[in-house]
Amino acid sequence: SRRADICVCGGDEYWDLHKIYKQADWILNLQKIPENQPFNVMDVPRTIFQICGEAPWAKIYRRNFLFNHDFSFDDLPVFEDFPFACKCIVSAYKISCDSSVLYHHRKYPGNSSSTLWNFRVNFDALMITKDFLIRQELYEIVKHSYLDKCLYAIQWRLLQAANPEILDKTLNEVKNKVFPELNIEKELENLSPQSQIIVNSILADY
Repeated sequence: SRRADICVCGGDEYWDLHKIYKQADWILNLQKIPENQPFNVMDVPRTIFQICGEAPWAKIYRRNFLFNHDFSFDDLPVFEDFPFACKCIVSAYKISCDSSVLYHHRKYPGNSSSTLWNFRVNFDALMITKDFLIRQELYEIVKHSYLDKCLYAIQWRLLQAANPEILDKTLNEVKNKVFPELNIEKELENLSPQSQIIVNSILADY
């Protein structure tokens, strides 16, 4: 009835090895959902990217919304869904929320999130999304929310590194390329406490 462009939904993780479901707060953060719905980026610019996970799956999209914006995944070795999800969430005129568990994120040994991706060091998705936000004249509006989201993604990649060599390569990429391009150190005092901890840990060689 709200005719939303996107409906963000609740979800959980299904752990295949143990045949159990686990709560997954990263999929939907109800504490960040505005009281009044539908809403859009202008209602919650500081927390728009903290409302839900960057993965596109636990969301329902209006077909015409995607077609009208011509949104699709970027051809990237990792994080290819990150720009898509971020572009959609800031472009939606109306966003609604259904906290029901409508999505099960399957976790099992040997999936892409725990094998192949862990050998890849690439953060182009972060810059592609930043460039989009700048073109849409939204970057200065959502900058701190976006940087918090980027640091969350960076921390996840570091934790998933396949071996010490990949970890060192990832740290070097983050410190020497990603942080300067995102002006992380300049913006540090405006970021969340968790983001500040992540940055300081990385700068101290993790």
